[in-house]
Amino acid sequence: MTENASGPADHFYRDVKFRYMRAGGAQLGSPGGWVAGAYERRWNATLAQARRTIALGGQFIILPHDLWGADGYPISRFPGDKRSG
Repeated sequence: MTENASGPADHFYRDVKFRYMRAGGAQLGSPGGWVAGAYERRWNATLAQARRTIALGGQFIILPHDLWGADGYPISRFPGDKRSG
């Protein structure tokens, strides 16, 4: 699904009996995510994709580690660290 959830066309999902989507904005703005101060783009993409998934009759699974920024880019802090503040 595109970043803004506008594509691909609905029939591609319906043709394969689409049921689930998982996302959290991975790889958008690398480094990105909350830890890099670039949370908004990932959140907006995730929200748009969740809304479209639901509109298509699917269930959405959010990936919090991608929103955080722990998606393949080395980061200095993780949720729960004393430094995460």
